[in-house]
Amino acid sequence: METKSVDELLNLLKDEQDIFRKARIVHQLRIDKEISLNTIGQFLHKHPSYVSHLIRLLRIPQLAVDGYYSG
Repeated sequence: METKSVDELLNLLKDEQDIFRKARIVHQLRIDKEISLNTIGQFLHKHPSYVSHLIRLLRIPQLAVDGYYSG
């Protein structure tokens, strides 16, 4: 799997519409690239707590996520 640069990930994050994919990108930026919540929030023009809540979405059980997508 190819590792994306910080700039590529930030551009993906900005354009992503799916909330769970967005959460995965934020998690990757936060953990793998060690980017702060404040920096990500500034890039998105959002409060750092919004970014934190995105990461928390990854804790939702897969069954609930499947229900979200199935409608």
